[in-house]
Amino acid sequence: RICQRGGLAQAIAAATVVPATQHGEAIDWQQEVTLQLAEVRRELRNHIHMIRSCFTFFAALAPTHRPHEFMAMRMQDFCEFTRCCNITDTRSPSCKLANMEAIFKASKGPAGPSGVQHHGISLEGMATHPHLLHRSEFMESIVRLAI
Repeated sequence: RICQRGGLAQAIAAATVVPATQHGEAIDWQQEVTLQLAEVRRELRNHIHMIRSCFTFFAALAPTHRPHEFMAMRMQDFCEFTRCCNITDTRSPSCKLANMEAIFKASKGPAGPSGVQHHGISLEGMATHPHLLHRSEFMESIVRLAI
C-alpha cells in the first residue's frame, strides 16, 4: 500500500542525484559521489520507517519455516517491490527487470562469520544464501537504485 501510493518511489527519485558540472567542467568524481551519498543518506533517514515497512511486507510474501529465510526477501519479491513502487520501467535503459535482478545480486553481502547465533538460531548461512536479501542488503539495494 505504501509503495502503491508512490511514497517510496518518490523518496528514491528525490535521492537520485544528477551529476553536476561547474562552468562546463565535471566536478571531481569522488566529491560527486560523496555529495550523492549524503543526499541518499538524508532521504533514507527521512523515510526509514516506510522503507522498513516495505521490507517487512515484501519479505513476508513467501513465509517459510527455514531459519535462514526468516525476514529475508527473495529475488522475485524484490522485483515485485520495484514493480509496485514504479521503479521498474521497460522504456528506461537502466531500470528494466534485468537491472533490478543485477542490483539484487550486487547487494548480496559477503559470507558472515562462522558460529554466530541469534536467539539460538545459527546465522552462518544467512549472509551467504544467494537467493535471499536481508534488511541491510535491502538498504544497500535502495542506495544502488538511487545512485
